[in-house]
Amino acid sequence: MSLVHPLLAWGLGLVGVPILIHLLARRRFQVVRWAAMDLLLQAHKHNRRRIRLEHLLVLLLRCLAVALVVLAVARPVSTSGALALLPGAGEAIERVVLLDDSGSMGHRTGRTRAWDRARDAVRRLADDLRRDRPGDPLTLVRASRPDVPDLYLTPAGNERVDAALRALEQQGPTALSLDAPRLVGEAVRRMQAEKDAPGRRVLYVVTDLRRGDWLGADGQVPRAVAAALRAAPPETRALFADAGGDDAANLSLTALEAAEPLVTAGVPVELVVRLANRGAAPVFDVPLVLEAGEARVPLPPVARVDARAEVEVRHPFTFPAAGSRAVVVRCPEDALPLDDARALALEVRDVVRTLLVDGAPGLGPLDGEAGMLRMALAPGGELQTGVDAAVVGPDALREVELAPFQAVIACDLEAWPDARAGELARWVERGGGLALFLGDRTDAAAWARALGPGSAAGGAGGLLPVGIGRREVLPAGAGGGDGGGRGLLAPEAAHPLVSVFLGERNPFLARVRARAWFALAPAPEATVVLRLDDAERTPFVVERTVGLGRVVVLNTSADLEASSWARDPSFPVTAHELVRRLTPPSAAGRNLAAGAPIVRRINPARVAPQAQLERPAPAGGAPAPPP
Repeated sequence: MSLVHPLLAWGLGLVGVPILIHLLARRRFQVVRWAAMDLLLQAHKHNRRRIRLEHLLVLLLRCLAVALVVLAVARPVSTSGALALLPGAGEAIERVVLLDDSGSMGHRTGRTRAWDRARDAVRRLADDLRRDRPGDPLTLVRASRPDVPDLYLTPAGNERVDAALRALEQQGPTALSLDAPRLVGEAVRRMQAEKDAPGRRVLYVVTDLRRGDWLGADGQVPRAVAAALRAAPPETRALFADAGGDDAANLSLTALEAAEPLVTAGVPVELVVRLANRGAAPVFDVPLVLEAGEARVPLPPVARVDARAEVEVRHPFTFPAAGSRAVVVRCPEDALPLDDARALALEVRDVVRTLLVDGAPGLGPLDGEAGMLRMALAPGGELQTGVDAAVVGPDALREVELAPFQAVIACDLEAWPDARAGELARWVERGGGLALFLGDRTDAAAWARALGPGSAAGGAGGLLPVGIGRREVLPAGAGGGDGGGRGLLAPEAAHPLVSVFLGERNPFLARVRARAWFALAPAPEATVVLRLDDAERTPFVVERTVGLGRVVVLNTSADLEASSWARDPSFPVTAHELVRRLTPPSAAGRNLAAGAPIVRRINPARVAPQAQLERPAPAGGAPAPPP
């Protein structure tokens, strides 16, 4: 038996106070005989024993009340050794320890981290078990790998427990977040599968009880954890140990991203930074620093961030040269350094190389099917758009290489050459982007034969997002509006390609008039982004993802032959959004969350059929031999 606060045990001396009061109440007084009190005196002598017993019971209760108050403050603790004589005390009890090693466990209060306090608590438990119950099996699981225990049903007195605790001293909090339902659920499933384990179990969850981890964004985490615990075997108790500190103040950089999907050298891009205040009090004048290579740029301080709030900061930045670039934003280091910096990896392009295939090349810069589109994408002069548009005709298409280009846009092309259809399909699947403007030269049957469903190049699903049907042409002046034709319906959902058309009263919806179009049958996995305002609600812009790439069909020509779109201010805006949509984003595949798998495609024709596995090398050492 021990006490948490042994100095307070001196308060047990107060038990003598009721006894002293009792003794003082029994002092002798001068006795005066009075005849009228004889009957009462006889009754008192008759009930003296019962009254004395009642007084002693009251005295005992008073002393016990004082002793209980003192012991409640002093907090006596009894080890299993002191309780060894109780019935059932000798039966083995499995101890399952779930140790939270998520990023928030690095939060420092005073001189210690939540991780240090949690690790010490696990060691004290192991020491107590080794001393008093060495035969009890111990299971230790870290939250970062709930399916791989550090210890599993290992007797507390076994030397492997010491080895695991020593290894724990070398560990620290990870950068992962805590998945509490999965952690508890895996432990319960392991208990259910145990056959030779003791009948009684105690589940210890050592954590900092971070609100985001144990409540969740939708408040459903407690229910999920409770459901997992209800599935535990009978005679299982769960104990939660709070290793967190009282000081919850923390600033967190929650996001760093580029406002534009494509980043090109020499063209300013907005970097978006989100700063969250996790504490209970507002903070003021928070300095931020942006680092890009050798450049270190102080950003304007954030004037105020309210408690439990998040603010967004936008800052323009221009990358002087192309290549792989990393950008880091930092805020002042606080109690949790893990979230005081946020990094973004980008592939900055010199230009976005776009191949425009003109179905009917002309002599002048605006002649032909692709002239107005080329002018919208790369007008030249001092205006830098980051797009390099090369124009080729149908004959040159048979020789041009696709690999240097990020996007290919075919403008009223009769058909893609059959001999290069397979090459185009593979180029799109590896991440290229293909767009088709449909016009009067478009041969629907030829496109279906080369890239439609069931074709040799397109495969079972085909490369095209639509089946191209009959072409409809309105007579001159039909359909109403300026110059005749059909307008556009408001987009049903927000989409980057049609952001300029959002809103029921958007003026561009009526100003863009289509006079000719094809009947299109979208594929099941395709997305209809925009529709014509006609009886059939004909698809006007259709998109589909194919492998790592994307294919877009626009049900009009890129010139003024089929619609008035090419002379409308919305056309250059949509043209640039189209190139951004077709080109892989600058950050694609370069930014992974902690714990996310790294997947890379391997061409079996270019690698050896055998692989060698090497373990990670220790700091400053050579790689360990394969297992």
